[in-house]
Amino acid sequence: MVVRLQRRLGDEEEGRRLVRGGTNGHGNQKRPIAVNNGSSSVCVWKGVTFLLVVLLILIVTETIEVKKPMPEETNGQASMGGIVQIKTTLPPSISEDRDTETNVQIPAEATKQPDPTSPPKAPEPEPTNPPTEEPKPEPTSPPTEERKPEPTTPPTEEPNPQPSLSPMESPKVEPIIPPVEEPKQEEPQSEARLQPVANPVDLTSARTTERHTYQRRGQPMSDEDRKAMIDKWGQWTLVDDKERPTTDYYDVYPNRDIPRSAFPSNAWQIDTEYLSKFLPESINLVDRAIEAILTEYGKTEGTFEERAEMFELEMYDSLEKAGNYIISKPEWRKDEVGERGGWSTFKSMEGLKRRLLHAVMTEDTFIFALAGHSAAAGHGNLFAQSYSVQVQWIMEAIFARLGVRHQARNLANGGLGTVQHGLAANSVYGPSIDLLMWDSAMTEKDASALEVLARQAILAGKKVPALWGFLGGTAKYLSMNFDADVGAAGRGTFGIPQAETLEEVEALPWASRYLKCGSDINQICKENKYIGHCWDDDIHPGLEPPTKQKSVPGGQTGWHPGNRSHQLIGRILTFTILRSLKEGLKEWNEAESYAIPDEMWHVTSWYDNIRYKVESSGPDVGSCDELAKLDLDWTCKYPVKARTEFTPRAYPSLSNIRTLMPPDMAKLVPQPDAPLYDPPENFIKDLHPPAGALDLLNIVEAGVDFRSTLNPDYSAEHYKKPTFSSPATMPFGKGVGLISKAGDQFCDGTADSFCGKGALDDCLLAGTNDSRNGLVFDGFSGWVVLNIPDLKFGYVALKFETWHKSGENSQTKDFTSENGESAIRRDLKGDEAPEYCDAFKFEYAIDGKVTVLSKDEFLEKVRLVQRVVETITILKDPDYTGGQEKEVEVAFRITGCERIKTFVFSHIYWA
Repeated sequence: MVVRLQRRLGDEEEGRRLVRGGTNGHGNQKRPIAVNNGSSSVCVWKGVTFLLVVLLILIVTETIEVKKPMPEETNGQASMGGIVQIKTTLPPSISEDRDTETNVQIPAEATKQPDPTSPPKAPEPEPTNPPTEEPKPEPTSPPTEERKPEPTTPPTEEPNPQPSLSPMESPKVEPIIPPVEEPKQEEPQSEARLQPVANPVDLTSARTTERHTYQRRGQPMSDEDRKAMIDKWGQWTLVDDKERPTTDYYDVYPNRDIPRSAFPSNAWQIDTEYLSKFLPESINLVDRAIEAILTEYGKTEGTFEERAEMFELEMYDSLEKAGNYIISKPEWRKDEVGERGGWSTFKSMEGLKRRLLHAVMTEDTFIFALAGHSAAAGHGNLFAQSYSVQVQWIMEAIFARLGVRHQARNLANGGLGTVQHGLAANSVYGPSIDLLMWDSAMTEKDASALEVLARQAILAGKKVPALWGFLGGTAKYLSMNFDADVGAAGRGTFGIPQAETLEEVEALPWASRYLKCGSDINQICKENKYIGHCWDDDIHPGLEPPTKQKSVPGGQTGWHPGNRSHQLIGRILTFTILRSLKEGLKEWNEAESYAIPDEMWHVTSWYDNIRYKVESSGPDVGSCDELAKLDLDWTCKYPVKARTEFTPRAYPSLSNIRTLMPPDMAKLVPQPDAPLYDPPENFIKDLHPPAGALDLLNIVEAGVDFRSTLNPDYSAEHYKKPTFSSPATMPFGKGVGLISKAGDQFCDGTADSFCGKGALDDCLLAGTNDSRNGLVFDGFSGWVVLNIPDLKFGYVALKFETWHKSGENSQTKDFTSENGESAIRRDLKGDEAPEYCDAFKFEYAIDGKVTVLSKDEFLEKVRLVQRVVETITILKDPDYTGGQEKEVEVAFRITGCERIKTFVFSHIYWA
């Protein structure tokens, strides 16, 4: 059954599985105490009678409970792995249906009192990734038996799968009431839990994290116009003058899930005076953004529900009840649901809210990443006009006010699907994604590509993202089998009136113009589809680009959306995030003493529930069998890492293949061109609405100066560097070339990217990040030598492009033998990719052990995963490292065809 966002379906009682009175929580019936006094003495009788009366009173009032001892119980502790059973009674403030006792299992060691003079040990994270040490197989085990990663420990308490249960009904922890400005009471406090907890973290040893300060992007305004805008919309006025912790003390906790009781005494999260101002101010900021978006599209009349209908999500209790039509066909975006805000499930939106609250509470990052094709990449537009970057364009300022570092990464590539990145999603899209969107329906139809993207996003990252836009039935599969949070964004065109004349076009708000046009003016609308040009002398006065600039960005085709369409989809996504953020902030603001329970914003159990279900799924679940045909079944089971030369990519200076090269090898490879000029660029008018139009960015930026926020570093652990502690076993090739993008190290797909601004670029303002780059080599190039820093499960694969033309590698243009030992120039250029010569050989070496493949053997081993996506698995030995992370040298070359056959090496994958 389909319902609107305003309704919630489902059994309100589902998921409430509390232990009721009558059992002890282990299924054992409560047993009365049998007493035998065995004495005739009157004094003894009186004494025993008195004790019995007291005992009975205590039993009747349930102050104590006597149970039959477990068989191996000693010293008051049950022999259940060192568990102490503590009986508690929930306070009457909690829902009436939860007034029964609960049995809480606490590790025995947790009952010991800590030394108050020393900081507590950081909690051990729950194993969400494969273990660093695995048991070696018994001698009787077959040597080819695969070594599987230890699955994520199933959460002891799974997140409630039925979000129709109000979060406020969850059992509450006792609020910690922080100090107010009143003088401290002289009398001692009987309940320590009501006092601010003394700093539980050794801040002198906490890691200091780089901080980031948001830089305003709004267009210049006159003082008069700015005052009028602020008078109408308001501004951020809150300033925190108190001294707060500056170190990242959260990162000692799994997934930064710091208990509320462990916040330092000067943390803003337990400062009720500050929260009484911060939370209302934050809610007002979010409300301003929501109302400004509605006004931007002319939705100013009627109830909120009526005005917001174009951004409305179609909500489902379960996708099991949702017809396949909506979620399995790309055409759904053309129906009523697709023309609004999209669809999701109640549980998924609860998960999004949890991630947002967690980001605010722990000063974390919130990352939105896009995997897609050319339309999603923004071809035909300036890169900052693409819809994913438009999310950051608005949300970054809002998140910055809330202490969150936000980025949106447009990591789409034209002419391709997503599988080349999806095989190791967290190395390319980043290891800390909160919301991952797939948008490649024009170029990618196979379910296995979507599934491996989702699996790797869940298995290999530091976070478990919500998955948006996964079509082809994959969303339903991920939700039903893995409890993944899923949804999709619509086009929002439901709220755009169709204009039949130019006068009607001009009467529309600027953001709505030229989006829907009648047949009489359709051609005029097409001519106004894009707003963007390639160069303006005001950008860098005095700089004349060496390459003649185009008038407009390339890619302005019928199937690529223009900037207004991109902006509308960006606003759909922004609106969805804002609605969830507001709901979370309101719940926090309404909590007693602002003490929102940990279980409402902690993410570890939420993540573990999803990861565990993915890890424990059998080979008969999903489309992993299709990947097995491609020799890539291991990417369904293990967290995979990669390096690539494609742009854009997350952490581009750390994620390129060249970081794996021994220094002496890297010196032999050309480096990417540098940008012509340094950022930032002067004001680019095409990125802003014209005078008189509502300026959403300036509205959300308005206010006092932005304060710096923590910028947690998720890169160091994921992008490990080789040590090169052992000498290379293979000689370094001297003829390896590089296809790259100018400013390669700045091509991260965000609003701050500074890519494609080199001497050879012909549209500098476009800032296009999308480029299929790689290392170029042929029969004269020699060995490409790399060191994988952390091979663990014994799998390595390479991705090549084997269809390049003869002589394309300029590094070997004067070579007549491998590594150019003589210098006689030969011109072997051709118009088409040449066939393999009979003498062709592909050689690869693992730690110096060389394998030679003939032409036929190579072609048999190479797999065509998708169009122009070819891979070869060169190591498939689960016992290779003994289950321990190991630095492994990988090298390869081609021989026999001189410069006739040219390869481009773009990705290396390993697990």
